Amino acid sequence: IDNHHGWTLTNQAWRPQLYRFAHLWSVVSARYSYLDPERYTFELLNEPAIGFDLDSLNILFHTAIDSIRQHTTAHSIIVSPHFGSVGLAFSNYVPLADTNLIYTFHCYDPQNFTHQGFSWTSPPFPTGQVFPDFANFFEPPLYQSWNIVRDWKAQYNLPVFLGEFGVSHHADATSKCKWIEYIATQLVQMDMPWFYWDWRYDFALF
Repeated sequence: IDNHHGWTLTNQAWRPQLYRFAHLWSVVSARYSYLDPERYTFELLNEPAIGFDLDSLNILFHTAIDSIRQHTTAHSIIVSPHFGSVGLAFSNYVPLADTNLIYTFHCYDPQNFTHQGFSWTSPPFPTGQVFPDFANFFEPPLYQSWNIVRDWKAQYNLPVFLGEFGVSHHADATSKCKWIEYIATQLVQMDMPWFYWDWRYDFALF
């Protein structure tokens, strides 16, 4: 059960919403505590805002986790670092105290390839981008991001999964396959669960 959009949680606006956020999760977890914890989880917040202070996000998450634990300790809770859940955000990230958490990150690097042609990006990325494009340094962010997640997972021995990855339907078929193959290779090497986003549209289905 994923809290995906609709919250203005920024450094200036999060504190007045703290208890509403926690109460939401109290209501949801009480309502769905009967669901099989081996099949259902709660994801607190999809892609915390870029620029949202990590200490503030941790307070928000701790409060929401406490509200869920009043109703269920069996269900895992999905959390991610700040900065839009990118893999780079796991650098120097310290796990939260609750011992039944699953950590997640998203991978759309490089965005000017994976998000090309979408009207809802600002500014829109032009079409015609290919992968890999070593001349434009498309791959180094991918290497760095995956290495950071790999090291973090090994250091803390905690569950991590790739909650989102996908590529624009505007990309050419060969480039799409090469990008998906690259991500899939990392997933296999790390024995990591995943959700793939997009099917003939703009990340509307997964």
